[in-house]
Amino acid sequence: MTSRCAGPVILALSVGALSACQCGAPIVDPLEVLGDGFGNVVPIDESTVLVRFSEPIEAATVAGSFSVQNFTVVPPRVVDTEARASGDDEVTLTAAQPLVAGTRYTIIVDGVKAASGRSLAGTLNFTGVGTATTTLVRVVVADVETARRHQDLALFATVGADGSFSEELVPYALVDDGTVFAAELTVVVDAARTLDRADDGDAALDRRSYALLLVDGAGRLASALVPFAVPAAPAVDVDVAVLPPLEIIDEPLVDPLPAPPLDANVGDGLRQVRIVVDDRASRELVAPQLKLSFALDGSFDAGFPRTVALSPMSGADAGYWELVVAVRVDAARVVDGTTPDTFPYFAFLVEEGLELEALSVSVTAPDETPQTVRLPLGNPDWTPVTFRVDSSQAYLNSSGSERGVRTGEAVFLTGEWQQAVDALGSNCGDAFSGGEQTCLKMKELDDKPGVWTRTVWLPPGRPYGWKAVRCDAATGCAPLNRLVASSGRAFATVMKNLATDNVDAFADAACGIVDPIAPATTQAGAQTLDYSAAAVFQGAGAGGEPDPAGTPDGARMFKQEVPDLVVVVGNQALRTRVVHVGTWRDVNLGVTPAQILEDNLAIDLGLADYDDGFIGRFPPSREEP
Repeated sequence: MTSRCAGPVILALSVGALSACQCGAPIVDPLEVLGDGFGNVVPIDESTVLVRFSEPIEAATVAGSFSVQNFTVVPPRVVDTEARASGDDEVTLTAAQPLVAGTRYTIIVDGVKAASGRSLAGTLNFTGVGTATTTLVRVVVADVETARRHQDLALFATVGADGSFSEELVPYALVDDGTVFAAELTVVVDAARTLDRADDGDAALDRRSYALLLVDGAGRLASALVPFAVPAAPAVDVDVAVLPPLEIIDEPLVDPLPAPPLDANVGDGLRQVRIVVDDRASRELVAPQLKLSFALDGSFDAGFPRTVALSPMSGADAGYWELVVAVRVDAARVVDGTTPDTFPYFAFLVEEGLELEALSVSVTAPDETPQTVRLPLGNPDWTPVTFRVDSSQAYLNSSGSERGVRTGEAVFLTGEWQQAVDALGSNCGDAFSGGEQTCLKMKELDDKPGVWTRTVWLPPGRPYGWKAVRCDAATGCAPLNRLVASSGRAFATVMKNLATDNVDAFADAACGIVDPIAPATTQAGAQTLDYSAAAVFQGAGAGGEPDPAGTPDGARMFKQEVPDLVVVVGNQALRTRVVHVGTWRDVNLGVTPAQILEDNLAIDLGLADYDDGFIGRFPPSREEP
């Protein structure tokens, strides 16, 4: 492949070698349209910048009215420049030392006067130009199948159109050639930009690395932020691990409703009504009933004389519970009636003996035309979100001889939402309290042991972070969290990843995440290792190096923080993927939550929580339970 000089980024696929070039043409920033009184700023060469005004200026006011600074370093560096009027509406700035190609500079104008007498002041930005060495960097997403599950996958990089470092993420298209997703970026070779985060604060030189990430068509992150450096040419490929979509969107829960019932006795003065309780989103109901404000003959009765069981519907209408009733035709009864003679007929939900008057429907009968009335659960103005985790193989102790959830415990949802309700209207607001909101206790599926789900209704229009914790089924995590301390939020039993090494998995491609459900397929860099017989590392105490070897070996696993899982809630029902829990924070604590509560123990997690400061990739997941 031939090398490319500075200029527009050309996206292409190639398997040839990458090479650099020395180009005589300068890296030129596009002309910037400025504020009132200004025209544009044009970098001429490595020492000269031309500032154009949109009207004539007084030449005598130019000297001392211009300052050039580099705000990309701390503290900002002032560039020694000389300003002179080079035309009626132009000023030439000449730097005493060459400007750094690709660096963003700011011109501060203060003191210049227009020929009309008014003052002109403001700031102008430009990118330094000069001869720059560039090379092609090939970005590769090897996991094509996962990448294809994201719609409109795009690449964003801190690389400008001229190849220089950009303060903003710039979008680039990814091309699926059937083997990989890939893109090629023209990048300025810059030995000063390193992967060492410790030198990012260098006051004398901008040493921040280039970086890139993947984003799907809905604006959701589809990868970690991947730093990369181009200290010399040719540059190496940059491999990006694409994350699986963390949620899938079901079809919206809308009409058509189940058909109205048949009227076998037309003319009897009764309207046949099918009342359906919509439990399709949560499948929360166990033994639902309806309490009715009308008698068996269909006449209104404010004493709510009858409570009748609902029946589950099947087939295409599965998730609905139904009751067919007859109410007497009475045109005086209207939805907004205010007296016993004008009230509509009412029915409210009763679940396992608990009367839920807020979950009700009203029925009118101006004639005998049969109808279907829907009673929705949750908050009809919000969106039902079903969260799902599989803890069936989660390590409860280091050896793995105990898995899942202990007897008497349950999995609780915890998340970043102030407003939420469950199917029965209970307040489920949470702020990552760590399982202290008992309304967020998840239910284990009868036909899928170890798979826990919970549906809550959330206000649409924003993303929400969430995780899962494991606590006493009756009391939740509040009593446990009061006894367990750590450097941050205790969450003694929060879900964790299992990693092949105790390093930042986002930063080290050789660190793999172990799926406890399929440990033999663990990917650690270019290796596929079998972790079926591995044990969780015990930790070496506070401040100790937990794994000096630092090499994935199929024998030792390390618990690692799971980044907050995210759902982006819109107006359609949402169901997360089934997230696989690798282990729990208390795996090497040496005491169970039940023992902590029974003995009222004060526990400091610091000695056992060796993963502090390490951030793992998102956990393995699947679509179906």
